[in-house]
Amino acid sequence: MKITRLLSMARGTAYGAPIRLKDDAAWEIIEAALATGRARLDSVHGTPLTFGPDRTSKIVWKLGDDANLRPAIEVEDGLTPFVAAPSAISILLPASSEVLNLV
Repeated sequence: MKITRLLSMARGTAYGAPIRLKDDAAWEIIEAALATGRARLDSVHGTPLTFGPDRTSKIVWKLGDDANLRPAIEVEDGLTPFVAAPSAISILLPASSEVLNLV
């Protein structure tokens, strides 16, 4: 019920409106979804999503060949930064065959 309540608040009043994850409410929805063990990447057959260990990183400014500064991510030794957003997070809702896709 918690996820349903949070999602309806995120959707707003428009029926069928897409659910946009933003602000602090997004983390509350994601944490609740991950706690169920049913959150998957891209589809219900995708990789299960879990929180990993905390990692140290920072955003730094790098000077490009064209003399412009650009932000870059510096991470711990042995790691490679990967910045991307999945196309969707799918959650299989219990007691139904409904799949909820978050974008």
